[in-house]
Amino acid sequence: MRDLKKQILRCIILSCAGLYPPEQSAEAAYSNYSSVLLGDRAAGMGGAFTALTDDPSASPFYNPATLILMKGNSLSTTVNLYNKYNTAIGEIEDVTVAPQRLNQGYFRSLPSSSSSIIGFKSFSLGLTILVPDYKFYSGQVKGNSDTTSFLSQVDESLWVGGTFSVKLTENNSFGFSLYYTARNLSRTVNDRLTTDGGGGTGAIITNEIKNLSANSVLPVLGLFHRISPIWSLGVSYRPPSLPISGEATYYRSNTVTSPYQTTIINRANLRAITKIPARLAIGVARENPGEDTLSFDVQIYEGLAYNDLPEIPEGTDHVTHRPVVNFAVGYEKAVRDWLILRLGFFTNLSSHPEPDTRSNIRQGDHVDMNGFSANIQIKTHQNTTFSFGGYYTGGRGTSTEFVGNQITIVPESQATYTMLVATGFAF
Repeated sequence: MRDLKKQILRCIILSCAGLYPPEQSAEAAYSNYSSVLLGDRAAGMGGAFTALTDDPSASPFYNPATLILMKGNSLSTTVNLYNKYNTAIGEIEDVTVAPQRLNQGYFRSLPSSSSSIIGFKSFSLGLTILVPDYKFYSGQVKGNSDTTSFLSQVDESLWVGGTFSVKLTENNSFGFSLYYTARNLSRTVNDRLTTDGGGGTGAIITNEIKNLSANSVLPVLGLFHRISPIWSLGVSYRPPSLPISGEATYYRSNTVTSPYQTTIINRANLRAITKIPARLAIGVARENPGEDTLSFDVQIYEGLAYNDLPEIPEGTDHVTHRPVVNFAVGYEKAVRDWLILRLGFFTNLSSHPEPDTRSNIRQGDHVDMNGFSANIQIKTHQNTTFSFGGYYTGGRGTSTEFVGNQITIVPESQATYTMLVATGFAF
């Protein structure tokens, strides 16, 4: 017990000491860390899962130490998400408008997580595939008689990794996950600024295409301690990742129609930098088997800053991640032996600060959000389950976009509705 407390204390000290590293070599770029909730049980409880188990698709991410506590020797879960995005850039939408369009538009399919776990006497092994970050926008940023600007962007990450979990004592366990991460960013900007008041042909037309990909290796360490038959404590630390590769292409054409003049930048094989901020998660849970469960998590993320394309100032984004603390609380009720209800609430604060008005470089979106989740799990067979539900996260803030031939700070509102469908097997 004393050794475990020393391990937990050391983990906390090391993570807090690394909140402001000057040059971390981790990779990826999250604007809001809780926009994608992983797993079925964990997602239904708002991501408050550091001190809980029985979700093969989420435990390796939230706390790999809980893997050994799962019931059964062979487990697998597949979770699919269907996202409805209501993002408005260049204007602030009323919060009551987006829900009215919930049944309109297109739901994007997102294979959130899948996992297979094999348990032995004192340890477990697992293989997990995750999509922990996804951002999409396609539409007009500004449109009037003088300026027309369109943006199309997809920013997504994929993690594939293995997990090892071992029982140290009757009440303590340790876990380790190692992920190979891949991030892909694709952005296209079309901007037109009329220079003669809209009465003639004078205009400045800008087209920009940026494609970036990066890979890294990312570990996750976890500790679990059962305080009593119903109370448990979990700690998870994700240190900076190790970069493997990063490259990008950048194209930009700037055309002045009167008098005609065009400038083109076309660069390939550029060095690209992206970083995943380190995370410390601490969770506590009260679980009455067969009755109900209450859990609470606090997640602390480090702060760092970098330019993603250091070789080409015209195409770089200045990415600043501020230190962020998010909270999550979840509740689960066993309504029947075959029916479980889950509810959750979580904060989803922006990792980016308010944009610097003095900068002429594109910066990260600053949109602080909150969210809630709910789903039900039905035991369809002795060894199989089906979960259905979803979650919502939304808020308002600011964004920096290329509008009217310059980088401009514009208002932004985000609302994402996610439908969750999951199947689980335990033998």
